[in-house]
Amino acid sequence: LLGVVVNITLADGTQLEEFVNTESGISEQVTWAKTQKMRSVPRYSSTSSTSDMDEDSDDNYNLSLNKGQSHEGPIRLADRRITLRANATPDVKNPNGVIIAVGGEDYGMSIYVKDRQVYACVRHGLDDLKWVAKPTPLGSFDIEASLNRSALSLSVNGGSAAQRSDVKLFESSTQDNIDVGQDTGTPAGEYDDSFPFAGDIQDTRILIRE
Repeated sequence: LLGVVVNITLADGTQLEEFVNTESGISEQVTWAKTQKMRSVPRYSSTSSTSDMDEDSDDNYNLSLNKGQSHEGPIRLADRRITLRANATPDVKNPNGVIIAVGGEDYGMSIYVKDRQVYACVRHGLDDLKWVAKPTPLGSFDIEASLNRSALSLSVNGGSAAQRSDVKLFESSTQDNIDVGQDTGTPAGEYDDSFPFAGDIQDTRILIRE
């Protein structure tokens, strides 16, 4: 029997497979297959539960990650404002570690706890690192750090912000990730290795926008 097989995909994702007999011209439907539609999702890795991650556009990020999750680079940082928010509860025995890290040692921003201080840090290369700090509160605390054209600022529990104005926005993208609870790439702050946070991290929000 001579013929050809024709595959047809409908708008709802249903795939039809037909056999057309070239001798008789008769078209015979031989199989029906329902195929699953593919959808685009942000690239991320997780060792925790599912995260809520939305990208407002091709140029902006609006992400919420759980502790242990990462949004894979490259990350568009050039000429963009950054806001990092979280609720953190440090471990009593080991209170140090990264809360949120964006980027790495080329271009990066990080909030972390070290030596009883909460830091917000921006890095433009290995030797250009600027930070502001506030004392670490007892127990759980809310933290917000922002980088814009005029300042790097850090507030804890909604209190007065620590600020410095000798900063600038980033000039390019970074190949490093966005991480919560550790820094999986090159360090975005003044610490070694991944500098994992042993405590709890909740209610994160990472905003990167023009």
